Amino acid sequence: MPYILIIDTALDHATVCICSMHKVIATATHTTQQQHAMWLHTTIHSLLNANHIAIQELSTIAVTAGPGSYTGVRIGLTAAKGLCYALGVPLITISTLQAIALSNHTTLAVTYLPTIDARRQDVYTTTLQADYTTLIPPHATSIEADYIAHAMQQPHTIICGTGIAKLVAHYPTYQATIGYNMYEATQLYALAIQAYNLAKYTDVMLATPLYAKEFYDTRQKPMMDK
Repeated sequence: MPYILIIDTALDHATVCICSMHKVIATATHTTQQQHAMWLHTTIHSLLNANHIAIQELSTIAVTAGPGSYTGVRIGLTAAKGLCYALGVPLITISTLQAIALSNHTTLAVTYLPTIDARRQDVYTTTLQADYTTLIPPHATSIEADYIAHAMQQPHTIICGTGIAKLVAHYPTYQATIGYNMYEATQLYALAIQAYNLAKYTDVMLATPLYAKEFYDTRQKPMMDK
């Protein structure tokens, strides 16, 4: 039986899932962001052993590629690419923003605007149709952007994710629906199995993190010798 390994270290909580083609078999989570790198590989090993699955039985590796923590996204993607290369299996990349939108699913005709706090007055966001197809690609923007202000006043827009506290504070009067659910293993599995069934893979060698925002280093760079 083929299995899918899902890795998520992009945000505060890290998750590892072992899935069959039909369901999530086992999952483990970790809540200390600074220790995701130490936790990840031992957890993958333990989860496989506990469920009597050999690592060679993995048919693909799925990973959240961002947006999110710069370091967290790199940790997960590096681990996933290494496993794919070693096992000779394909790679699936998952958008954290799409997973957030899926966790706030409704059958109504709505537009989803998932957000992730990008510090200062910025959020990572994207705009998705009711079927989760992309209207506006993932990017970083100010919470004061005109289209954000417009979305906050639309009753059929669902705004969700870790950026909502910042948005609600800035727009105390709004008409949009606020979704507070964050994604879990079930949403990651749904996106991974969809990509698997469509053979929607990412090139292992070319896969890069979806940062959606340039890295900002506050440290002063050393002066170059003349």
